[in-house]
Amino acid sequence: MFYKNFYDMPVWQTGAKMVEEIYLISKNFPTEEKYALTSQLRRSANSIIANFAESYGRYFYKDKIRVLYIARAEAEET
Repeated sequence: MFYKNFYDMPVWQTGAKMVEEIYLISKNFPTEEKYALTSQLRRSANSIIANFAESYGRYFYKDKIRVLYIARAEAEET
């Protein structure tokens, strides 16, 4: 299936909703975790959708898959 842009991809939309939820949940983390756990969790969640967007722009199939592997690793980290 062809999408006009990465925003139309259901996997990106699901990831964006997940990022919103993570921001809401992590807002209630202890303040001493602000620069450690909270920051890392938010960055890894944002990286998932950023990699989906990047894969959309890749021309070669193998390169696209490589970027999606990175997104999968970020999802595991999150």
